Amino acid sequence: MKSFFTYIDFGEKANKFLKRCGVGKQPSSIDIAELLVRSSHEIWNSMGDYENYLTILLRINYDEIVKHKPGLIESMKKAPILAAVTLVGKEVKYRLALAKEIFINDDTAYQEVFNPLTAPINDDLKKLYQVG
Repeated sequence: MKSFFTYIDFGEKANKFLKRCGVGKQPSSIDIAELLVRSSHEIWNSMGDYENYLTILLRINYDEIVKHKPGLIESMKKAPILAAVTLVGKEVKYRLALAKEIFINDDTAYQEVFNPLTAPINDDLKKLYQVG
């Protein structure tokens, strides 16, 4: 993520002042979601693996976005920002997909039978995947 956001340490006094002005040490959920809408494939490729990408998704607070920037939800629905799981033969594959293309599946037996694109089994991500 550091390659997508600029981090500068201005020193203790300046950092305290900037914090009072609303400048955060880390990107907000809104910042991350906007970045994914613009550059999800670049981030996916730079992360190196599926699990690293999920850590980024886990940093998105859906309720914060709805409260402070609800129009972003529509952009999130139209961009392939979510990680999806599918089976190709016996091999598990991961890729980015639109929320409306992904099924939330708590039963791996169904995935083996129907083989849809499914959301990772992670309760913390369910709300984000229900966007579509």
